[in-house]
Amino acid sequence: MSIEIFIARHGQTQWNKQYRLQGQHDSPLTSVGVEQSNYLGQQLKQLAPTSIYSSDLGRAVQTATIANQHLNLPLQTHISLRERHFGLLQGKSIKVNSKFYPTYQQRLSKPNKSVAGMETELHVRQRIQEFVQQLSQLNENRVAVICHGEWMRILCESLKQQTSTSDTSTLLTTVPDNGQVLHLSYQGGNIVHH
Repeated sequence: MSIEIFIARHGQTQWNKQYRLQGQHDSPLTSVGVEQSNYLGQQLKQLAPTSIYSSDLGRAVQTATIANQHLNLPLQTHISLRERHFGLLQGKSIKVNSKFYPTYQQRLSKPNKSVAGMETELHVRQRIQEFVQQLSQLNENRVAVICHGEWMRILCESLKQQTSTSDTSTLLTTVPDNGQVLHLSYQGGNIVHH
């Protein structure tokens, strides 16, 4: 069975605008974030998902609720879709010149070490696999998923590592833009990028 998965990052929040790292903390959508969520709903309507899942964090639920006004599907939240926990950096500025930026960047050079209390990349990958496994056991064929930037970046890194033959040049290498959609499918136990 093949499942088409449309994964999107939540709309812009107050903290995104201020370059403050949210992790599993929250801040509300900005007016731009509300517009992005509406546009996301229009995009998703064209893709015709049969169900919509969201992280249980407020910014993702707010985005999904707005986008779902175009879809009218039952909205289901899932804890595995939560953003990476950034430990002591949550709520801190991550502008390039901030004192916390070098520590934030260590998540890339030390993905499986807990830097400043951060959740490891390995743990986030396990949550991603858990969610996809649960999806595969349902009778779903086209699914919209609203989640978070670092979650999506880690998913793409995982795909690059497991894919040696297909073109991965269009996969994300950084945190995606707010409202950005990634199209994947789950086929025969593998996630494939489109």
